[in-house]
Amino acid sequence: MVTNNRLLLVPLWLFAGLMVSGLFVLGHDAAHGALFDSSRLNAFVAPLSMLPSLHAVEVWIFGHNSVHHGHTLRKQIDFVWQPLTVAQ
Repeated sequence: MVTNNRLLLVPLWLFAGLMVSGLFVLGHDAAHGALFDSSRLNAFVAPLSMLPSLHAVEVWIFGHNSVHHGHTLRKQIDFVWQPLTVAQ
């Protein structure tokens, strides 16, 4: 969609961002194998729904499922989210 209307530009950017993030959530669930009962359907949907956010699905599956979920909240191992202490 192309528009020259500057009043529509920012709302359309916000809408596009919401759509890309929504598709990523679907891809996240499909990559976990939790979106559909069929593993083949999950394997088909995950790359398609992560494509707009330019994520390499196989690399994401390794990093997210193996490292993050395998070592959730362990400092120096879980690179996705590291909790801070009260002093920090």
